[in-house]
Amino acid sequence: LTPSLFWMHDITTESNFLRYQFTYDYTNEWRFTIGAMTFDGNKKDRGFKIFENKDQLYFKLSYKWG
Repeated sequence: LTPSLFWMHDITTESNFLRYQFTYDYTNEWRFTIGAMTFDGNKKDRGFKIFENKDQLYFKLSYKWG
C-alpha cells in the first residue's frame, strides 16, 4: 500500500488544491488506486475558489500487459 499526498497552494489568490491517493499493487499486473481531490480558496471567483464545490473521489483499476 503506497500513500501519496499532493498539495498546491496559490499565494496570490490564497487557494489550495489537495490530492490524497492510495495505491495497492495486488499483483505484478493488477494495481488498485483510490483517491480524492479537494479545492478551496478565500477570494471569490479567483484561483481554486471557482472549483470549491467540485471535489472529487475516484477509483482506478490498472492492468499491466506483458
